[in-house]
Amino acid sequence: MGKDFGRLRLRRTGLIAAWLAGTALAGVEGASAQGVTGLTVFGDSYADTGNVVRLTGRPLGFPYVNGRYSNGANFVDGLQALYGLPDAAVTNYAVGGAQTGTGNVGSALLPGLTQEVAAFLARGQRLGAGDLVAINIGGNDGIGAALSGLTAA
Repeated sequence: MGKDFGRLRLRRTGLIAAWLAGTALAGVEGASAQGVTGLTVFGDSYADTGNVVRLTGRPLGFPYVNGRYSNGANFVDGLQALYGLPDAAVTNYAVGGAQTGTGNVGSALLPGLTQEVAAFLARGQRLGAGDLVAINIGGNDGIGAALSGLTAA
């Protein structure tokens, strides 16, 4: 019985691996078939690819390196690679610390999501049929609530 269970588990693991590989390949084929030509990003530190450093003129403190809270590639880089987009096709407004409104837990001088969208509109940008929009926001609202003394109770 134990030997059969081991084979079944090994077979199931192989099927899962094959499914994941097929899904990944389908995603790559689907990406080019979808005609994505641009990526516009709004959000917080999970999507920030260096905007806090650019806006403040200061590097991020320890433990962050490369001007990114991810200390390397994040999901924005993954989307850019998946869709084969050049740097010029990616416009990133995400700022570390951004909240869903106008606040930013990092500094009152840094924008929230509302200002990120306003900056997009002020530049006269519009979204077209080939544009993908990525939004990652909300975690800092929870942090801000906790810092202000709000508890789960």
